[in-house]
Amino acid sequence: MKIRTRLVVLQKFQTWFFLNFIFYTLVSLSCVAVGAFCWVKIVAVEIFKLAGLISEPTISLLKLNANMGIIILAVLSLSLFALSFLQAFYFSRKIAGPLFAFTRHFEKCERNGRFEKFHLRKGDLFVDMVTTFNRTVDKLNSESSEWPAIQTGRKKVAGLRRFG
Repeated sequence: MKIRTRLVVLQKFQTWFFLNFIFYTLVSLSCVAVGAFCWVKIVAVEIFKLAGLISEPTISLLKLNANMGIIILAVLSLSLFALSFLQAFYFSRKIAGPLFAFTRHFEKCERNGRFEKFHLRKGDLFVDMVTTFNRTVDKLNSESSEWPAIQTGRKKVAGLRRFG
């Protein structure tokens, strides 16, 4: 099994995917954090004031615990953001890697003037597309033995029909 050594293979796609993933994650986490902060600062404090029956030291203790909750929420949000950062990078590579390999394989086929089977690494995405591509190549190769090679410039391209 080949191991990928390049971190970024399709820079434009990976940058787009990464930025969108991070943006939407950041927006979601911000909504949760702002909602919790507003609840603690607005609703909880007002309830404490309205209660009136609760002593002042108890209210200050509840406020301290509420502030500690906000700090814990902030740390949790930052941790989730860091995790989403790693996930975005991982998933962009899981998508971009096979696309990059397809592009290189198609370029190789173009240089050689014929279609060849293609294989992805174990665990890569788009395995169904590779299976379909390989079936198509098998079909073209089995039919190409019946077709004469078509002269195009200096290269002979076997397995391709000329329509027109």
